Amino acid sequence: MIELKLSSAAEWMDAKFFAADQLFQGVSIDSRTVQKGNLFFAIKGDNVDAHDFLEQAQTNGAAAAVVDHYQENISLPQLQVDNSILALGRLAKRYRQGFSLALAAVTGSCGKTTVKEMLASILSMEGPFLASKGNLNTEIGVPLSLLCLAPEQRYAVIEMGARQKGDIRYLMNLVEPDVTLITNAGVAHLEIFGSERGIAEAKGEIFSSLKPQGTAVINADDPNADYWRSLLSTQAVVNFGLQAKGNTKGTPLDFSAANLQQTAETSQFDFLTPLGNRRIQLKAFGEHNVSNAVAAAAVAYVLGISLDNIVLGLEKFLPVSGRLQFKAGKSGIKIMDDTYNANPVSVLAALAVLANCKGKKIFVMGDMLELGSHAVELHREIGEEAQRLGIDKMYGFGRWTAEATKAFGSQAKHYPDKATLIQSLEAEEAGQDEERMILIKGSRGMKMEEIVQALMEYGN
Repeated sequence: MIELKLSSAAEWMDAKFFAADQLFQGVSIDSRTVQKGNLFFAIKGDNVDAHDFLEQAQTNGAAAAVVDHYQENISLPQLQVDNSILALGRLAKRYRQGFSLALAAVTGSCGKTTVKEMLASILSMEGPFLASKGNLNTEIGVPLSLLCLAPEQRYAVIEMGARQKGDIRYLMNLVEPDVTLITNAGVAHLEIFGSERGIAEAKGEIFSSLKPQGTAVINADDPNADYWRSLLSTQAVVNFGLQAKGNTKGTPLDFSAANLQQTAETSQFDFLTPLGNRRIQLKAFGEHNVSNAVAAAAVAYVLGISLDNIVLGLEKFLPVSGRLQFKAGKSGIKIMDDTYNANPVSVLAALAVLANCKGKKIFVMGDMLELGSHAVELHREIGEEAQRLGIDKMYGFGRWTAEATKAFGSQAKHYPDKATLIQSLEAEEAGQDEERMILIKGSRGMKMEEIVQALMEYGN
């Protein structure tokens, strides 16, 4: 965690300094959770301006505040900058440059948080390390992660997200990683990026900005693999993929998986690597999670981790909350909680898992957001694919999900709101003799976790 004099921080951030000099330790962007001695960054958001909460930050023990405009009526020491978000990035970049640890950066349309957590599990076998907390992957979250670096840490893994072109390039300038990975480029955020190619280009910034001596880990199964390789010059390349995908372009795979067998909640496969081959049991279901594991292993290999610790770390990994977690609901309901977020790629992956479950298969869907003009078509395709996979029944709510339920056919029901859908689920699916698995999935804004909670509380 950063510990620095305010005068030095002011120099690093090109700030005007209105205070007597003192040490601060750690940073905060939330006046409610400021710790004693923190440097508080007053960030102006779409709905809240943190400059309005400087007094609260002071009361909670902030050493000083970084502000866009000086507040004369506040006695809290202040460092005035042009933009507090950019200043946070400048501080993090300079602080990161004081560390020589091995660092990996991960992005992708889906799977990036899971890969990051798999890598964290592997790195925990080696000793002290840093991993981004939760999904702190933005121009605010990434600097906050970097400012938690500590001298005893030997490794770090940083997750990067993109809301527009240029975001990943900006974050790469702060992080300066040794190895970078794109899990995949699916049709997420089409409303923002315009096309699948636009998404691939935005994610590809992680390779185009990789330092000359760095290593790019490439998903050979992704249609954009050749494009991403074209962004590289002197950087080393490590390719990964699944043998089952066929890898039609014939790219030799450095890391791969074969002979996949799945049980109720695990995946077993042959893990093929330059360090040797092993049979692995992963506590995560689905082909996409096997791909995530192989990706994490490839990055760990570049970081210098032994095969023994890679295998131990992967077998120790537990699924991330809200990402294909199997839960027991009330009255005999079995729940597949994949509520964290949704885009067409992740929904199709979850449906493939549901299709392999025993008993009656039920799909509860909320809208996939930020798909722009493609929303109708992509939701219809989800309904059609669910029908093709043999899903028995579908429930949905949301503007666009109406298209999916219509495409699914007569065994689908669409509801005007979440509460009505929950009532129907409780009435029709709870307490049945036949074994049933209910997949619940939708974009973050649909708050699908509320359905999971309702089904788990049913019968109390």
